[in-house]
Amino acid sequence: MQANPFPEHIQDIFLAELVRQASWTMHAAKGVENACRGHRPADEIFRCLEALLYHASRISLILWPVKGRGDQARGHHLRQLLGVGENNPLEDRKARNHVQHFDERLDKWVRETGGKIYIDQNVGPYPPIKGANEKEIRRYDPITQEFIFRSEKYEIGALVKAVADLHGRALKLSNTKKGRRP
Repeated sequence: MQANPFPEHIQDIFLAELVRQASWTMHAAKGVENACRGHRPADEIFRCLEALLYHASRISLILWPVKGRGDQARGHHLRQLLGVGENNPLEDRKARNHVQHFDERLDKWVRETGGKIYIDQNVGPYPPIKGANEKEIRRYDPITQEFIFRSEKYEIGALVKAVADLHGRALKLSNTKKGRRP
């Protein structure tokens, strides 16, 4: 393992933030699950889904800093320390970017389709009704746990599992360093 690129107390701050963001991600995931199970309005499901993506992206930015704006050595060190491997679902921030930059995506969709008929915040199985692909903006499939944005699928279940795994490892490291048992 590479040497720690910063003082240990700074590493502890990052570990604490990873634990916090992972906890909030899992809380939002539970909100999505409960809203789906309780047949709540789509707005509630998507509110929780957007919160989940936001907090997961905060984890992603700590572990994979934006090139030129973050400390790449820090990200590499923390990934090694926590055993976060290649192709981890947390690395992909595209779904979060779709939500964060919704206005830009909507502008593009209007240019491409004319925006006359649309389907948004749909909850249910994919694919949608025949011919609806180009009209559909956002969908969540609670059976497959997939978030679909303009026909691009994102596996929310795999993302939540990766967050839960990371949470356990970060919490264990954090507790061990403080002399507490996990």
